[in-house]
Amino acid sequence: IDSLKKILLKSKDDTTKVKVLNDLSYQCNFFDQQQALIHSEKAIALAEKLNYALGRSMAYSNKANTLRKFGQPKEALEIYHRLLKEDNQLGLYGRVALDHNNIGVVLFDLGMSDKALIHYLEAVKYFERVSDKKRMAFLYSNIGNLLITRNNKPEALKYYKKSLELSTLLNDRYVIAETEMNLGIYYMRDSMNTALKHFLKADSIFSDL
Repeated sequence: IDSLKKILLKSKDDTTKVKVLNDLSYQCNFFDQQQALIHSEKAIALAEKLNYALGRSMAYSNKANTLRKFGQPKEALEIYHRLLKEDNQLGLYGRVALDHNNIGVVLFDLGMSDKALIHYLEAVKYFERVSDKKRMAFLYSNIGNLLITRNNKPEALKYYKKSLELSTLLNDRYVIAETEMNLGIYYMRDSMNTALKHFLKADSIFSDL
């Protein structure tokens, strides 16, 4: 955070400054949502002044993420839907994937798992389109979690396995650990021995991160 603030002080009103403001907004969202919102608003204003579409999309997405943490999911959802339309028109397909994913997250939190799943699956298509395998691996695991809530264990297991296979290929240890943990929960009712094996794998990886 401190290094980003130092860069910000020396930055001119250009796209680099928008990126720094977006980075600050993202980082602050973990511990100071008020500051995160301030940085995202500044990034939006500058991106619009510069006609910097990608930076603007990221800034609005950061703002929506912060609104979610403020307990304003409907306001966040409105922004995500608007971004989805705009990013599609601009051909920012990596952002389109994230928009679908974010919409899915909010809808799932609001108890609308049917609609959430539709957006998660659309996100997968766009992540595939832009070859963002890292996010695909994480999303596969989240889809598995959603399917568990719908009592669709066979399909959930398929997505957990896809997540584990891809995250292992990428050596993404965090996603591997998350998926191993999810698999442990998956097997708890049917086989405690199998569940324990997955929990131990997850614990071993998490302890090394």
